[in-house]
Amino acid sequence: MMIILALIPVAAVVIYLVLTNLEIKDNSITNKLDAVINVFGLNKYKLNGKTVFVILIVLLTAIVFKMLFTGFYMGILVLGVAMYALNYVLNMIIENKTKKIDKIYLNFLNVYTNFFNTYNNCPDALREAGKFVGEPLKSIIKRNMLLYDTSSKTFLETLDAINNSVLNAEFRKFVSFTKIYEKYGGNYNEILTHLREQALKNMQIRTERESNATTATFVIGGTIALSLLSLIGLNQMDIDVLTHTIQGWAVIGFNIFAYIAGIYVIKNIAQS
Repeated sequence: MMIILALIPVAAVVIYLVLTNLEIKDNSITNKLDAVINVFGLNKYKLNGKTVFVILIVLLTAIVFKMLFTGFYMGILVLGVAMYALNYVLNMIIENKTKKIDKIYLNFLNVYTNFFNTYNNCPDALREAGKFVGEPLKSIIKRNMLLYDTSSKTFLETLDAINNSVLNAEFRKFVSFTKIYEKYGGNYNEILTHLREQALKNMQIRTERESNATTATFVIGGTIALSLLSLIGLNQMDIDVLTHTIQGWAVIGFNIFAYIAGIYVIKNIAQS
């Protein structure tokens, strides 16, 4: 038992080293975790997707080993369903958090337009506008513009880096149009006016739906998370009841059904 527990941190280190030296694809778990860290503004604590992934692996490994050594094999099934549910909830939270950018996007466009008319160039306008917007946009712009100022990165490469960090369709339109202007020129003020009008219209449409989706996500997602954490505190008597009695099987079945139903409810509220 002690040998296996001692191997857990070793396995975590090995996984971390492998991830550090491999090229990670855009749809990987670590990139999703990086996106979560960015939208929550946790990057200021030096967290990254690889570190969080290793922490999750250690926790899940510990839970699975406890279930195996206590004979709670059906708990692994429950854990699998719960993790799928939490993954879906995490995606919903990412979506809702990125809507924070929707709320500040119109203000960003107004401030950015004013600075562009003052400096008549995009890099200076973006650098200054980033000082007057809320999180997480403020940190993303500040970090990438600092790299632009202190490295050999071009402004187009900086826009690409910002685009990859901001999970927001409307802001990505701004980035795309800015890149086109930087490459080919044109009437940039007309483009910015169009973007502001579109942003105002979209903000009015989604306000009520956003409120309902956020409430459902946190309430149902929190319930699923608490249910998952409760598995850790089970003693041997509880495990015997759950695995060897009809009542225990019913509780496990109900929990699995509740996870699936929770996902369905969140999905329908978010899409309504």
